[in-house]
Amino acid sequence: MLMLSGMIWAGTTLIPNEVHAYPYAYVTNYGSDIVSVIDVATNQVIGSPIPVGSGPYGVAITPDGRYAYVTNYGSGTVSVIDVATNQVIGSPIPVGSGPIGVAITPDGRYAYVTSKGSGNVSVIDVATNQVIGSPIPVSSNPQGVAITPDGRYAYVTNRGSSTVSVIEVATNQVIGSPIPVGYDPWGVAITPTPLTLANTQITNGTDTGTLNEADTPGDVLLSYTSTMGNGTITCNQVTTTVEQVYGLSHLPQPADKSGTYNTTAYYTYWLRNTGNGTDTITLTPGNSWTSTIIKDDNQDGVHQATETTTITQLTLSANGFNYFFLAVQIPATATTGQQSTVTLTAKDQNGAGTDDNWGDPDMRTDEVVTICSVGVSAVISITKSRDKSQVKPKGTITYTLAYTNNAGSPATDIVIIDAVPANTTITEPATGTETTIEYYVSGAWTSTFSTAATKVKWTRTAALPAVTEATVQFTVKVK
Repeated sequence: MLMLSGMIWAGTTLIPNEVHAYPYAYVTNYGSDIVSVIDVATNQVIGSPIPVGSGPYGVAITPDGRYAYVTNYGSGTVSVIDVATNQVIGSPIPVGSGPIGVAITPDGRYAYVTSKGSGNVSVIDVATNQVIGSPIPVSSNPQGVAITPDGRYAYVTNRGSSTVSVIEVATNQVIGSPIPVGYDPWGVAITPTPLTLANTQITNGTDTGTLNEADTPGDVLLSYTSTMGNGTITCNQVTTTVEQVYGLSHLPQPADKSGTYNTTAYYTYWLRNTGNGTDTITLTPGNSWTSTIIKDDNQDGVHQATETTTITQLTLSANGFNYFFLAVQIPATATTGQQSTVTLTAKDQNGAGTDDNWGDPDMRTDEVVTICSVGVSAVISITKSRDKSQVKPKGTITYTLAYTNNAGSPATDIVIIDAVPANTTITEPATGTETTIEYYVSGAWTSTFSTAATKVKWTRTAALPAVTEATVQFTVKVK
């Protein structure tokens, strides 16, 4: 809970200049498909260039300073940059062909985008980053766009017809006839509503000075003459209590993933605290397969093999955000095409860590699917070993072939063939459980044992269960 002491004056409301947390200039670079950020305090470019779409052209910042909207002329889209992180969020927003200008309404609800190739204006809902309604037809080659300070009208320059169209924001309809202007119009800007104060005198109680908490209700603090009339402002001191508000946003839904048995599928998520104070977010995975939350150590949204720390909560400051991963273990017993639905629930808490029991937008639940996509029903591996590394002439060696079904389903139709090593003779019948054994003698296979055999074949008569090993053997004498 935050306590603020302030003053409200009857007759006129004074609004201080807004303090922006990010005093930066955003520059589109058409030829290199990036946006550069300049620190206005130092006039130096900061950070790495921000990659956007093809041919970035226009750019506009939302009134709250949180997002930058960039038109991508070559790709017919609009990219949205999170000013706090200088990262593009979400997918590019498709608009008309060859988008040029962009302007955002004073209330921050809509972005108006001119599309040169389509001859129309698209309207984007800033809350959802989706185009709403049908494109608004204007005239040939629309370029610049500006919104009036009261948010009622959008003025659009039409380069191809040397005119300006006026759109009524309430209806998104063009009103009146196009306004003829000079040849080849491009830019457009609208002046703010003026307010002129004259003969202004600030008093502090009975003496001239600056405002402070010593003033009492009824004191005349300001007398003025303006274009809107004359008057005075008197003190009405009040105390305002600001309570913490909880909220979450941007639990994006990643694409479904596939993987083989006994592997891990990683889903990338990020969360933003849209409340006005520090909050602890509880993350709860739900899945028939084992799933955990993994910390993104370097906050790049890409899982690295070294990132293994498990978490169950995120603590975020106001407007803070954090990447993390949902890791889903596909079990060794998974079969081809088997699916598991994975849920991830993020719920905000108050500062003490207690659930605040609010509904949306304080809880977000996402659902994705993990699929086991083994190429075949079973995967067999085989290793060969011998009982001794050295042997004298007339000595014997026993070879063991161990074969394993590594998959999550039984394996059938298993056949193993091995050659009798050169300069040796097979001395006794080969062995192997649940197999039939044949010998290659004089160019043909026979089930009758012969010391003249040059190959041995084992045909398994039963399915080999999942994740199971079996062995076969044969013995030879060195000549």
